[in-house]
Amino acid sequence: MTSLQVLFALLAGVFLIGAITAFETQASSEASSLPAGETIYPHQIITADISDQTLQQPTFEYFQTSQDDYTARDLLRGSGIHWKTADTTSANFGYSEEAFWFRFQLRNNTDQPQQRLLVVRAPHLDDVHFWEFDQFQLLRENLSGELYPFNSREQNHPMYLYTADVPANSVHQYIFKVRSEGSVSFPMQIWKPQAFYLQDDMEAVGHGLYAGFLLFVIIFNFFIFIALRESMYFHYMLLTSMILLIQASLSGRTFQLIWPDLPDLQNLSILIAVPLSAFALTEFSRRFLETRLYAPRANRLLKSISFISLACLALAFFLPPYISKQLSVIGALTAVLAVSIVSPYLWYKGIRQARLFSCAWTGLQIGALTTLLFNLGVIPHSLLTVNALEIGSALQAALISLAIVERVYQERDHRLKVQQQVIEEQRELQRMEQRNLYDATHHPVTELPNRGYLERFIKERIGVVGNKSLSLCLISLNRYREIDRTMGQDNADQLLYQIAHQLNDFVSPLPGVTALETIAGTRIHVASVDDITLALVFDSVSPKEQEVLMMAISGYLLQRIDFGNLSLDLDPRFGLARYPEHGQNPQSLLRMAKIALDATHHIQGCVAEYCDDFNPYSERRLTLMAELAKAIENNNLVLNFQPQLSLKTGKITSFEGLVRWHHDRFGHVSPEEFIYLAEESGIIHQLTLWVMENALGKLQALQTSGYGEVGIAINISAVDLEMPHFVEEVKELLSSHEVNPRQLTLELTETALMRTPDLALETLKQLSDLGFSIALDDFGAGYSSLSYIQRLPLHKIKIDRSLVHNIERCQENYVIAKTAIEMSHGLGYEVVMEGVEELATLEVLKVLGADQIQGFWLARPMLWDFAQEWLRTFVADGIRLPEPSTAHRVSVKSTDSATNPSS
Repeated sequence: MTSLQVLFALLAGVFLIGAITAFETQASSEASSLPAGETIYPHQIITADISDQTLQQPTFEYFQTSQDDYTARDLLRGSGIHWKTADTTSANFGYSEEAFWFRFQLRNNTDQPQQRLLVVRAPHLDDVHFWEFDQFQLLRENLSGELYPFNSREQNHPMYLYTADVPANSVHQYIFKVRSEGSVSFPMQIWKPQAFYLQDDMEAVGHGLYAGFLLFVIIFNFFIFIALRESMYFHYMLLTSMILLIQASLSGRTFQLIWPDLPDLQNLSILIAVPLSAFALTEFSRRFLETRLYAPRANRLLKSISFISLACLALAFFLPPYISKQLSVIGALTAVLAVSIVSPYLWYKGIRQARLFSCAWTGLQIGALTTLLFNLGVIPHSLLTVNALEIGSALQAALISLAIVERVYQERDHRLKVQQQVIEEQRELQRMEQRNLYDATHHPVTELPNRGYLERFIKERIGVVGNKSLSLCLISLNRYREIDRTMGQDNADQLLYQIAHQLNDFVSPLPGVTALETIAGTRIHVASVDDITLALVFDSVSPKEQEVLMMAISGYLLQRIDFGNLSLDLDPRFGLARYPEHGQNPQSLLRMAKIALDATHHIQGCVAEYCDDFNPYSERRLTLMAELAKAIENNNLVLNFQPQLSLKTGKITSFEGLVRWHHDRFGHVSPEEFIYLAEESGIIHQLTLWVMENALGKLQALQTSGYGEVGIAINISAVDLEMPHFVEEVKELLSSHEVNPRQLTLELTETALMRTPDLALETLKQLSDLGFSIALDDFGAGYSSLSYIQRLPLHKIKIDRSLVHNIERCQENYVIAKTAIEMSHGLGYEVVMEGVEELATLEVLKVLGADQIQGFWLARPMLWDFAQEWLRTFVADGIRLPEPSTAHRVSVKSTDSATNPSS
């Protein structure tokens, strides 16, 4: 062990011995045993000769008693009382509840009156009763102490000062009765007044400097605590404040200057300050030494002492002051001993801050121990013992302040490093949060804004545009899932990314398309709502401007997409909804746009803007859905018939039966609307059977009228092909009508066939075996596989009106129609051209070799009675068809070759 460690070990032993001695001293004082060297003078009073000395510390007699029936005169005579002698340097009696009587006399042997000050340097005494006698004549009496207001004292001074005016050649007797619930001491001094006040002024300056220094330390640590928010500095500030309060209270300064009229508060201040100082000492030591990390057991010990100190503080308000003061002092002594043991132990373990702490606290520990031993009566009164705590606390405050400054600088450097690390961690966390936010608001494949981002953007834009219009466009890539299954997920993801970003590049310069965000200078206009749906926002565009935008965007996406070595057609569909007409918030706009998007599967064209007719949840749709079944059951539907003409024979070959519904409330309901409702509600199969039964009845009527060669065509749904008993139901209907099944043509769209291709193929084969003609409707509007079509039991292919329109002027339509006709003939199918509205169109189709035509040029759909009359008239009058012309065919090609296909 080092020399300093040996020093602290010895110091701890001295502290322990001091504590034991304190209790022994108290016991001995209660037994009234005489201190060594004292002598009993039963019949005389010790006399102090007033000389020219500035300061005298006289010997006096004292008597200790628990009785209160003595008077000053009785004690002055001294009859029957055993007086003891002591000088002022050893007039310390420890803690005692008994009363102490002191007597002495001053003799003036000069020819001049002498004035002296009797100074009792024990400002903490509770009860001080003073008498002055000339022989046995009472000259004056004074009762003061800490139990009485401060103005009860003869002099306005924290010490007990009494003026002694002794005439020439005379003797005055002085008696003091002292009682205190704290430590009892009687340090008497005799001063010349002028010399005392000069000395007192010098001491006051020293006390003021001491108090000012501690106040500086308190304020310094207060600002550190405010800056760092660490409780260690608060506890040290509290400890220094309590030390200052204890010193000020023990010296009587607080009683004199702060609460002179509150003696109870003067006594209570000590009872509060001592346990609080013990609490602050242990808590500061725990945190400064970091015992929780380096010495857990010592940490628990110090924490226990902290709780005991707080308990002493609480008991101070309930226990008698005598007991409370003893408990507080014992608690403070325990805290000092504990800290004196823990800090050297941590120093021995090599903890840096323990070395600084031990060195800094040596002065305070010695000063505190000296003060405690003095108050316990173990050591005598002296300038050093009286001011030990001030000297030790000042030294401690200076050293600890230096240690704290060093620690603050170390902590500052540590905090800077930690702060830099925290900043880096926060930056990394911010980057992660930004990435997580980006991932949460962007589609994982396209890296474009997702649905959640789009909803928030639309909500913000609605708040900006106010009453102006805002349009939402949803774009569904219908064939994407088919491509996904065919090419694999990775290729499909790459394709979706390519399409989305190419679309973003295409729409960026278009006016009215709103940018959703800007990333690295790139404006993003496209959002990914889900795996097959993209979205655009049009800001403040008129319906006409919106139509122009949609023509440009749909024209771009309808082109085939080059991906690798493939050229792909994605079958894009577009659904639009406008704010505020169709919705007042993002959710409603998205829902309405989705409804419009779904409607594109049941109407002509690939672009649809929301209307109530599309909404399956509108009042109209719900009403129609509920009443459609009744209309079928009550036979409230009708069939209209549109004839089909053979271009080779000029005869009517068949009628197409088109179902119509006139609602009592809503009037005419379009087939696209109620057929979609029938499919959605599950009653499409009932509708198909109703149409088929009516068609078979009309075929019977044609046979009866002599038109048995004229057939009827009806549409069936993909749902029908999925019904397990559909073929048996058709057989049952056929058996109830005497017609040739070949005269009834069943038409299906390409979309219906591709819904469940294997099941559709099997069901169609069974229907074909029954003798029905099978026709593929709207060829060219869907995306059937040619290899699949070749496997179907078809008899006819009906070319969609979109390929027939403007065929006489558009080279592109002409080539497509010609190719479709030649392909169909090559597969052995008859070709029916839909949508023929002009004679010029008919002439071109006849040149191209089409088998049959259907359209307004020939006749519009009509009720059955009108259809029968029209048929009789047509058969009677006939029709003259144009002859094929090579010149005409060449003219069409040459003219169309210069025509812009996009016109």
